Amino acid sequence: MDWQPIETAPKDGTAFLIAKPNATFFKVAVVRYRSGGGRLVYSQRGGVEWHPKWWMPLPTLPAKEAG
Repeated sequence: MDWQPIETAPKDGTAFLIAKPNATFFKVAVVRYRSGGGRLVYSQRGGVEWHPKWWMPLPTLPAKEAG
């Protein structure tokens, strides 16, 4: 699945990736809306807030190796 507008992100508590463009790269993080689907604002360490523009479902984890 491709990146989707943040307005379409799941608000049911499901974790997902978010992305925000920076001057030279994209910042990516795993987040989820709290119950009620309120406003999503991601806070980094140091108190810097950023408002994501896009979201994508988390990828499927690889199968557990035997052994």
